[in-house]
Amino acid sequence: MFKIIRSQQKQDEMLLAALTKRVMMDASVLMVRVIIKSNSYNRESLVYLFMIVLYERSQTMIQVNAMGDACPLPVVKTKNALESLTSADIIETLVDNDVAVQNLLRFAKNRGLVAKQKTLGENAFAVVIEVPASSFEESAPEGEKDAIEEYLSCSPLVCEDKPKKVVVVIASDRMGSGDDALGETLMKSFVYALTQQDRLPDTILTYNGGVKLACEGSPALNDLKEMKSRGVTIFSCGTCLNFYDLSDKLGVGESTNMYEIVAMMLEADRIVKP
Repeated sequence: MFKIIRSQQKQDEMLLAALTKRVMMDASVLMVRVIIKSNSYNRESLVYLFMIVLYERSQTMIQVNAMGDACPLPVVKTKNALESLTSADIIETLVDNDVAVQNLLRFAKNRGLVAKQKTLGENAFAVVIEVPASSFEESAPEGEKDAIEEYLSCSPLVCEDKPKKVVVVIASDRMGSGDDALGETLMKSFVYALTQQDRLPDTILTYNGGVKLACEGSPALNDLKEMKSRGVTIFSCGTCLNFYDLSDKLGVGESTNMYEIVAMMLEADRIVKP
């Protein structure tokens, strides 16, 4: 990589200067500087060490600091870092709560990426996402893209009777306003009525007080469990569960974050909100 010219110590120092412009100062670079200053080194070993430093630096991960950030910022920041990559790399996101950890692990899983979590200390976690080279494989050439799009747009392939994607959004454990006891009764009836429909919703989202319905002790829990067993996906806002101190009481479905809640609502053909 470097052209070594037979010369004095000064040229080696210039080589080090060029190196330190490209990499951050770390223990390896400091060691090289000490070796040069001592004037006791083997030139081939020095060049080899330079190569090691450059290689190690090329393998360093991208770090995303989401400490103290509220949902969905950790996921959004990680998504932005992921989209900025142009080659295989590793993204490490720092967060300060377990809800954010679970959201990031799910974010990676949904994109087919391997992710691991590390506990760094009290209220300090890291989620490490490996982004392989296969994520950057070139897509089909423009001609093939046009042919594929034309094929997919052929009218015989369009199914006019394709079921609409229905998402039920529940923002409270009560239905309507007025008497709270009546509202709780109405909400329980609403959830039960969902189980009796010829066609169930594809997804049920709960947030704010609605997350209480998916937790232990809820009068609607058994009905939600029945729908889940019949293929309905159920997600509850992780921030809301944490706010109501219900994170360990979730009785059905999974915890999620606001980024994914918004995405699922935007993808829905129909949203039902009691």
